[in-house]
Amino acid sequence: EQHAVPAAHVEWCASRYRSYRPSDDHYTSYSGEQRPCISPYLDASAAERVAQPADDSASYVEATDTWSMDGNVPADETGGAQLPPHHVEYCFSRYRSYRPEDNTYQPYSGGPRRQCE
Repeated sequence: EQHAVPAAHVEWCASRYRSYRPSDDHYTSYSGEQRPCISPYLDASAAERVAQPADDSASYVEATDTWSMDGNVPADETGGAQLPPHHVEYCFSRYRSYRPEDNTYQPYSGGPRRQCE
């Protein structure tokens, strides 16, 4: 089922994933999996439609977590903290592996996930 997505979402996904296809709103991960693109511009209902369980073995370019249109993450997913939209957008722009639900990213050098400051 095809749903309309905001133009800003398509632009964000196309700039982030070379394999992004606007026709089905998916990209191909480095492991060869087809994954939905979730951007800060996608509304919560559309994000829930394509949300998948987190996979810690996934490629560093994965972004499959859900958040609301205003960029705030539910408090129960951040240990009680509400992340402001500009912080989420900043972290997404800086780290391809950023996960808003725990405010972390995977460093290119490996090792444990780090907090986005």
